[in-house]
Amino acid sequence: TGALIAPDFFAPPQYLGLGRSNGFLLRSNWASSTYHGLQANYRRRMSKGILVNAAYTWSKTLDNISSDNAVVEHNSRNIAGNRGVADFDRTHRLTAQYVIDLPSPIRNQDLKAAVFLLGGWSLNGGLTLQSGAPFTVIGGATANAYFAQVARVRPNIASGKTLDDVIKTGRVQDRLTQFFDPTAFSNSEDKWGNLGRNILRGPAQRQVDVALAKNNRISERFSAEFRWEMFNLLNQATFANPNSTLPVSGVGNMGLITATIGG
Repeated sequence: TGALIAPDFFAPPQYLGLGRSNGFLLRSNWASSTYHGLQANYRRRMSKGILVNAAYTWSKTLDNISSDNAVVEHNSRNIAGNRGVADFDRTHRLTAQYVIDLPSPIRNQDLKAAVFLLGGWSLNGGLTLQSGAPFTVIGGATANAYFAQVARVRPNIASGKTLDDVIKTGRVQDRLTQFFDPTAFSNSEDKWGNLGRNILRGPAQRQVDVALAKNNRISERFSAEFRWEMFNLLNQATFANPNSTLPVSGVGNMGLITATIGG
């Protein structure tokens, strides 16, 4: 680890005296992004009161900054080195919705009470499947490119390791304490780390929702609907991205998942 040096030592002359103690931002329009995707949609109303609507997207978004107020991380003088998949990129996303009108077992319309109670029911719901969100492995400012003292600096891939060594497979529930291999990284000391931005992805999202609804005709102009809904029917947890900060020494809690997110 390197000792901290007065930041004025690294500031270009034109920036001296611009409120260094509180920091300042240089805004520009240097950011760029590209998007490529395949989108497909299937919508059909079938016989016997069945409606299906499904959409699938296979895409990739690349950029060097993912929001208007973002700051170039790592080496801010090398914006090209910050180019990677966008923070919001999802390689695959499938959504599907359906509505099934359930037939009434009562055929005799004279039995008004039975028709009212047993008629007008429908089953509907939705399915969401999507890839996990990308994330970046970050190192400590005093152990990676410490001559620059930047807030978000990326470390190295460890000697003899590749990205394939980092990624683990299997159920997320079995990898909560080590979603990826933290020993595949090392601090870069007095050099810029060689890791790219957003090179890893967090857990995927899977959710099934279902609803049972009953439509009651009150008059020719008015009707009332009663619904019973269950969100996340299969009770599947959507886990947040793991801790991705490499400590100054050891691996600490790197790779540990400690939270879930909403659907």
